Amino acid sequence: MGITGSKKPKFFSAKFSEGFEFEVCMPNYADNATFLPHCPINIWCILKFVHKNSSLIVIKDGLELNSINFDHNCEIINEQPEDLIFTIKFTDENKKILRWKIRCKTFEEYSAWIKFLKKSLRHKWLASSRCQICSKGFGFRTRKHHCRKCGKCVCDDCSPILSTLPELAYTEMVRICNECGKHIEANRKSVLFLDTPNFTHRK
Repeated sequence: MGITGSKKPKFFSAKFSEGFEFEVCMPNYADNATFLPHCPINIWCILKFVHKNSSLIVIKDGLELNSINFDHNCEIINEQPEDLIFTIKFTDENKKILRWKIRCKTFEEYSAWIKFLKKSLRHKWLASSRCQICSKGFGFRTRKHHCRKCGKCVCDDCSPILSTLPELAYTEMVRICNECGKHIEANRKSVLFLDTPNFTHRK
């Protein structure tokens, strides 16, 4: 995963070197350890986010607090555009699963960060001389494709599905493999785009 090789949104171009500051709602283990060590109180605090390679380095009071790695179970689990808040879920370096609410200052900032994070979660396309589902060799008659959901290198027969993937900022119909298609179709509740996070059909 990660945004290596892709263009950053214009919104970020001039500001990544200095980082961004956000209000973040996160567990306060230290101040609450004496009373309820297993039930920390969530507090809002100011954190600085600096992009580095495929991670976001999180800084508090000048010290590195945590690292959010796009390659390790990071996802946006809730969006509240009316409040300029979104919630991320990620696994930190200590294998602890964390959920943070992040509040932006403007709608422009909110929209740009949502789009950036979703694009950062896209899988890099894998290289292979054979279909990574059916093992058919690629050649003149068998074209090579890539699933936009998992990044696998697949043949046409193993990727007969087109779908939106809003969780990865694909709002247009893109190619996905049979394996990812089964997962998406199992979670669909309606054929209408407004009623389901994905709109899918077979070619």
